[in-house]
Amino acid sequence: MLRLLLNNTAADHDQHHGASDHACGSFGDSLTDEDDDFLSGNGSNPGVPHGKEVTTYIVTSVFFTIFITGICGNILLIFTVVRNLSMRNPPNIFLANMAVGDLLIVLISVPFAAVIYVTSTWPFGLMFCKFNAMLQDISIGVSVFTLVMLSLDRYTAIVTPFKLHNKRAARGCSTGIQVKIMTIWGIAIFFSIPDALNTTLEEIESQDNQTIYYACSPYPIALGHDYHISLVVGKFLVYFVIPVFVIVLVYSLMARQLIFSADFLPSTAQSNQQQLQKQMKTRKSLAKLFLIMVLLFVICFLPKHIFLLWFYGDPDAMDHYNLGWHIFKLISHCLAYMNSCINPLTLYFLSKVFRRYFNRYLFRKCQRNSGNDHSWPLNNGNSQTRLSMPSLDTDAFPLTAITPTDRRRSGGNSIYSTKPSSFSRFNTNYV
Repeated sequence: MLRLLLNNTAADHDQHHGASDHACGSFGDSLTDEDDDFLSGNGSNPGVPHGKEVTTYIVTSVFFTIFITGICGNILLIFTVVRNLSMRNPPNIFLANMAVGDLLIVLISVPFAAVIYVTSTWPFGLMFCKFNAMLQDISIGVSVFTLVMLSLDRYTAIVTPFKLHNKRAARGCSTGIQVKIMTIWGIAIFFSIPDALNTTLEEIESQDNQTIYYACSPYPIALGHDYHISLVVGKFLVYFVIPVFVIVLVYSLMARQLIFSADFLPSTAQSNQQQLQKQMKTRKSLAKLFLIMVLLFVICFLPKHIFLLWFYGDPDAMDHYNLGWHIFKLISHCLAYMNSCINPLTLYFLSKVFRRYFNRYLFRKCQRNSGNDHSWPLNNGNSQTRLSMPSLDTDAFPLTAITPTDRRRSGGNSIYSTKPSSFSRFNTNYV
């Protein structure tokens, strides 16, 4: 009976990983004596409390680092976008939206996870169990669906024909962003409903039958194995395969369009030509940055999906569970949580604009003492401006894929005859 109980509750899932580790690691009789020595750190029997394992201290230290980094980074990212009007453009608003979802995980789920790893049980009751399960699904959904929306936004910015930027267009853009963000959260909440309804507390008895542990499990025993594998495969498709496929497709089309359009840039004055080249470079850099964020998302979540698919797809998973799988499970779990703090770090190291804002807010006191608060360059151009001043909007000028058809429609003349100053009211900083 104990074997059956462990086989249904010892999965590596965010909401019940503490009891899972206890079941798969400490209670699992498939581990060798050497494995037990490694996991317990003292060569004791497999019933050693999970809180005394060496891995417990390592994992909780990782969680503490994620907690501090995630809070500081995501709050700083949100504050930067909200505080500065020049940063409120579609890509940055989407990034701030991702930061909100990540911040919820860092503030709520990461502390829960740390407590579970130390105590080996879920002490927070059924309601928090369901709430935590739902919250984690929402956060993952917000992250991956926002990445999809970012890729579509960059594709539109590069290939959409000439757009007039006026007050009406600006208001329409703002409304469109709000609708997209609401849609992202709505879809994420919808797909979290199964976990919110079915997640429950499972009781696990220790090997000596003297201690009862509680696992917050989104895979209730009563629903059977078919539900378990359906849920795992469904999440793999919704949160990973389909979004990544769409993103790869969009970026492939984007790359094709950029390569094709490079041969058809219109003949313009030298100053306009330089401006077009600068915009093309900026947009390519922005697309590369978001592509890196997608790759980091894949790295963070693919190991977790691999483990869950193996654990619930293999009927003999408990018999095959060994030290290698245990280490892989711990790494995959830490990587999944690490995704909640990695985006601000990525922006800091790869985006000059965000790095300068972050440095300004992190080291404001030092700046004031040195008297250099007025000389932070925001653009890649020749000028320098204060952070509070708007810079050139890379979408203020319609850098689109120029085709021969476009040139014929314009009578062979440049469609970029509008002076840059006419778009100054819409200037914003891009990453």
